[in-house]
Amino acid sequence: MKIDYSLSPEELKSAVEQYLVSLGHPVASSDSFVLNPDGTVTVEIAQDAPQSIVLPVKQVDSTIQPIKTPVAPTSSLQQGHWVTLDPPYSVTGGGTMFGLDWHGSIDAMDNGEGFFIDPATGKPYNTRDKTLEGVSLPREVMLSSFLHVDLWDTDGITPVWSKYASMLRQWVDGNKPLLTIDSGGNSVAEQPLVDAGPTAETGNAIDLTYATAHALNTHGKALCTYMIQVAGKPVEIRGWNSKTGKVGLG
Repeated sequence: MKIDYSLSPEELKSAVEQYLVSLGHPVASSDSFVLNPDGTVTVEIAQDAPQSIVLPVKQVDSTIQPIKTPVAPTSSLQQGHWVTLDPPYSVTGGGTMFGLDWHGSIDAMDNGEGFFIDPATGKPYNTRDKTLEGVSLPREVMLSSFLHVDLWDTDGITPVWSKYASMLRQWVDGNKPLLTIDSGGNSVAEQPLVDAGPTAETGNAIDLTYATAHALNTHGKALCTYMIQVAGKPVEIRGWNSKTGKVGLG
């Protein structure tokens, strides 16, 4: 089966930016992006020596069909198995909580401020808000899945995160990825990314806010399976080794 996708200029720009990042050419918001009449794309990247990269526009093919997001609300417990894809389009691993613990007490290991920006306030998400629905993923998984940056595997996460964190925030803000999560026969959908973590050393695959953890009835920690969608289409999840069940390039 073959499915053809037509990309909007914004989606094409995002795809080109991710490709350039994978080549070691990070693109800033100030750099120019031009769709030429002949079907090529010109990207001007401001560096020490200005350079221009021209890429041909290609039609995107995929054998993965868009996922129909369930219309049921996510504010209460929902029965079902809504994650319908296998790895690498889904991840299964430990799901813990952050911001608050299961009983609503403050998580001393969390500062209450999310890495990503809440569009409703223009400020970082308040992860101690009991009504906040959202999740947090390992930094390595987000860098590899969204920016195709795998340098953390050789250089370590600290310097790579310092270099690409701002670009990742811009990508998430512009593309608005949403997660569907299953746990113990319960499911939630349309969960936004609100923070970065857990750290790879914990071995956990995902962190949940107080509201999302209670919607899934995890009691603070449980096995979870999730998939990511952008504009209704599944995202290949990289940076998580399904064979070892931990952060890593598989």
